Amino acid sequence: MLEEIQVSELRNIGNAKLSPSNSLNVLLGENGSGKSSFLEGIHILSTGRSFRSMELKNLIQFEKSGFLVRGKVNPVLSG
Repeated sequence: MLEEIQVSELRNIGNAKLSPSNSLNVLLGENGSGKSSFLEGIHILSTGRSFRSMELKNLIQFEKSGFLVRGKVNPVLSG
């Protein structure tokens, strides 16, 4: 289970950190505020690729050298 995610210098996100709830999470904001980019960061964290671009270098903020997506995961053990 994802306990925390940090996204930095990815598209229009300077730095964002979220500790999601175990139940329902909602992202709200104006158009162009970074909601889809934040979801893209979660997708990159889980799959290693973007759902919007084939080239990860296209996701880096203008005049930055790279982006960061970091997560803290608590493994869910069944049994």
